[in-house]
Amino acid sequence: VTPEILEIGKDKYDTYCSVCHGPDGKGPLTANPSGLTKRAPQLMGANLTDERLYGLATKRPGEIYHVITMGNVIMGAYKSQLEPDERWAVVRYVEALGRVQNPNSEDG
Repeated sequence: VTPEILEIGKDKYDTYCSVCHGPDGKGPLTANPSGLTKRAPQLMGANLTDERLYGLATKRPGEIYHVITMGNVIMGAYKSQLEPDERWAVVRYVEALGRVQNPNSEDG
């Protein structure tokens, strides 16, 4: 994976994905009454970096690509917003986010 692909993936992720999944892939932050921030409920967007949640770390790149393309029960489809090569760039960026958070995980 080239730095250019990761840059495209980050750009598209920041535009389309970070609203629900957070800028770091851990889900969005919300303010609570005490003024401190906390992670929003998982319904707002899966934590993409935790290999225990939703089995993302065990998913093949094609499976992640399919969810980005077609959506799932909670997440909408992005096939009309992102070109195929842009979707693949997002897949590679999401994989990179997971590796940063879980450096001992095996590459998929």
